[in-house]
Order: sequence, then C-alpha cells, then structure tokens
Amino acid sequence: MLNVKALVFILSAFIGLTQQAEWSYSDEASWGGSCHGSGQQSPINLVSQAAVTDYSGAVIRGPLEFTGYDAVDVGALNNGHTLKWKTLSGRQAPTVSGGPLEGNYTFQEFHLHWLSEHAIDGVKHPLEIHLLHAKSGYSVSEASKIENGLAVIAILFKHRACVDYTKAFDSVSHSQLWESLKEQGIPTKYISILKAIYSKTSAQIRLEKIGDTFPIKRGVKQGDPISPKLFTALLESVFRKIHFEYDKCGININGEMLTHLRFADDIVLLADSHDAIQTMLRTLDTESRKVGLLMNSSKTRAMTNSTEKPIHIHSGNIKYVNEYIYLGQIISFEEALEKEIDKRIATSWKKYWANKDVFKSDLPIHLKKKIMDNTILPTLLYGCQCWALTKTVIRKITTFQRATERSMLGLKLRDRVKNSDIREITKVTDAVVMLCKLKWKWAGHIARVTDGRWSERVLHWYPRDGHRMPGRPRRRWHDDIVSVAGHTWTRLAQNRKEWLDMEEAFTQFWVPK
Repeated sequence: MLNVKALVFILSAFIGLTQQAEWSYSDEASWGGSCHGSGQQSPINLVSQAAVTDYSGAVIRGPLEFTGYDAVDVGALNNGHTLKWKTLSGRQAPTVSGGPLEGNYTFQEFHLHWLSEHAIDGVKHPLEIHLLHAKSGYSVSEASKIENGLAVIAILFKHRACVDYTKAFDSVSHSQLWESLKEQGIPTKYISILKAIYSKTSAQIRLEKIGDTFPIKRGVKQGDPISPKLFTALLESVFRKIHFEYDKCGININGEMLTHLRFADDIVLLADSHDAIQTMLRTLDTESRKVGLLMNSSKTRAMTNSTEKPIHIHSGNIKYVNEYIYLGQIISFEEALEKEIDKRIATSWKKYWANKDVFKSDLPIHLKKKIMDNTILPTLLYGCQCWALTKTVIRKITTFQRATERSMLGLKLRDRVKNSDIREITKVTDAVVMLCKLKWKWAGHIARVTDGRWSERVLHWYPRDGHRMPGRPRRRWHDDIVSVAGHTWTRLAQNRKEWLDMEEAFTQFWVPK
C-alpha cells in the first residue's frame, strides 16, 4: 500500500484564484488563458496551520473510507493536456466517504500534474495525482453545479536518500570480497594474486615508540589504485542481492525504474514514498552488514518535498536536509544552480589564496598563467557540463576570473585598466570559453551514446504522466544547446565534424562582448 500525503478538496461550482480569474472543471482548453496575468499561479501554497476544519457546517467525520479501491478497471485517455484514467462504462466504480465529506462520492477519473498544482507549507512536489469524485448519483457536469458536488483527493510525492558508510574502505570483509569477485566472473588467477597481496598483512602503531605488530583482516589498502575497484565490486554484489519492489521504488524513466545512483561508496536511493525509501534503506543496511559495511546514520541524509516522516535504520534515525553535496555538486528539489556557482567561486578563491606565494610573487606571468589554467580553472568549472547556462551564471564566472587577473597583476578597479588590456598581459584561458567547449563536447558525446546508459536515457526522457505547470518554465539543461543547434541537435551531433564546427557558434553566443 503506497503511503503518501493526501489532501481532500471539496469543490462547489468554482474556486476563485484571484479577483480577476475563476477556475472550474469545465472548458479545460481555456484554463491557461483565464489564469494568464493573475497574481497567483500554481503551485498554490496551502498552509497547514490555516487549514479549514469546519466549513459551511461540514465537520471532520474521522478518516476517509475507501470502498472498492483494491481492484478498479479503468481506461486511459490522452486529451493533449494530460493523461486521464476513467472507469469503464458498466463497471462498478469505487466510492469514498468520511472525513469532511457529506455522504458518498463516486470515483470518476484520476489525472496527473507534473509538476504539482499545490505546495504544502511552501514545499513543492514534482508530481501530483488528482482522484476526482462526484457526489454519488450525479455526473461530473451535474455535480459541478451544486454545492460540495465534487471532491478531489490529491496525492503528492517523492523522497530521496543519500547514503554514507562508516569507515567504508576500512571495514570490508576480505572473504566476502573474494566471493564477490568470483560471482562477477573475475578469473581465479587474478583473485589469487589479490589474496596473496592481502594475506599476512600487518601493521604497527608508532607513538613515542613502535608498538607491537598486529594482523590486518579487514579493509582495502588506502591509496592503492585498485582499492576503489575492489570496493565497487563488493558493493555491486550487495545490490545484486537486493530485490527492490520496482513498481514502487525509483523514478520511471521511459518504462524502466531508476532506483539508485552509485559512485564507489557514495550512494543515492530514489523513491516516491516514505514507506518505499524506508524499506530500501533498511534492506541496504541489512545486506551491507553481511559484508562488513555499516551505514553511518549520522552522515546519511534524506530529502523530500513532502512531509518529513521519521526514517529508522539499525544505527539510528536519518536526518532530513533541504540540500546535499553529492560528488562535489549541490543537489536539491529547489533550483540550486546559483548556489552551486557561488560554491565553486568560493572554492576557487580558496585555491587561489592557497597559491598566493605564486600569484602575488614576481614570477613571470606565463608561469602564473599555467598555475591559473591548471589549478584554478578546473576547480571553478568542475561539473560545468551539467549546468543550465544563464546570463547570471556567465556574469558570475566572468567577474571572478577578471578579479583574479587583476589580483595577479596587483591592479585595483580604481586603476581603470581595461579588461581587454589585462587579458593581453595575462593570456589566461577564458573561463566562459572553456565552459562552453566542455558542455558542447559533453552534449555531443551523450547524444552519440548507444549503450543504454542512464545519462543517455535521461537525455531522451520526457515525463508522459503529467503536464507542465502554468508560468514561465524552468531553465532546462539543453535549452542553451537548442538555442544554437535547434530542436534536432541530437541528430546533428551524430556527425562529429559538423558538431565540432558548431562549437564556435555556441561559444560566441555566450562569451561576453
């Protein structure tokens, strides 16, 4: 049973959104026009403390009671705006009663909203399902004309969890590691070599004097190039033994469920409900313990755009956060790109001042340029292939680089030296040019991938179970690519030479004039 946040809306003839616009269940095609220019657009924020508990004589009559919902025959309809599922004619329709409802209400249809139409206490949701009911004995059109004729139950979700292990590389069981390598088809001779490397290993602790020798029976060697591979192999065996309920866990990407992301011991679990994420975490915790890995509840974090319900594992409760740094990048349900840019700039300044003995010295400028291009620029542009470019992003990157160039030369803004003249002296690689080239090359690479990896699937994924909310759409990753190469850019990218020739146009589109 899916455990989700549900809301009930009892609708009369209409609900007024603003003084200028009215909303009803009739004439769907004109909804966008009627709401255009209004001061309040979806998602409509619902404040829990202001919830009405006694309206027009209605009282809360205990929990909602659902009848006939265990098995329902429905037919699908795509009306061009959203997907709907309606009960088939001649079939017994389920009903709902109780709560604030007066009498029984019969199920008519359910449809999807991607993103959600409502926010709860300011928290937005990526998906909202509406179960539309009409007062029993009435059709939808008839019920919409009487008071409290319609009842809509809204379901909002989803959840995300970022997993951290306690001393992950130090707690690996050697016997489980060799078994994992064998299960994954590693030749016996290579496993024997690894066993020989790890057999009879020992250590000593040096303080004022060298301590006694003790054997090492767990963990992989820190700093050894093969250690991350060994740990990944062990974790792969853990996930192969986990059987998530794929109809409830993860995100539906064109018919396949994406349940988790992994990079070494950095793991993200994805689910659309509290119960699902709770089950996934407990299952992962149990299987991990069998190979010597302990989940660190003090560092494992959960994120949700729904109600924050307690999540428990063996080592304690999981704390909720609004954002999390995963693989060096901020992830959040809110738009976090500008925060990420600010973080990258702050990190780059730290790197710059860590090398102040170089940048503030009398060393030749061409040596400073090399340090700038090989240390500061990679720090600044880390992960830029995933950025959705905007004028604000470009301005912040440009401002940072110009400030570092002036600092290298010992110049102040009041010296009023032109930026073009400074660049002639420093000859550093333009950060915006490098950003554009990196993103353009990455876009071409992903467009040409044919092995079914998730990055390719997500590129071609368009959620079909909802519609975009009113208002200005959020900036998407490929919007800046489309602005130069058009909507057929993935086909153009198949020709490497043609794609490379268009790189300069993309760069010039964004480089400040």
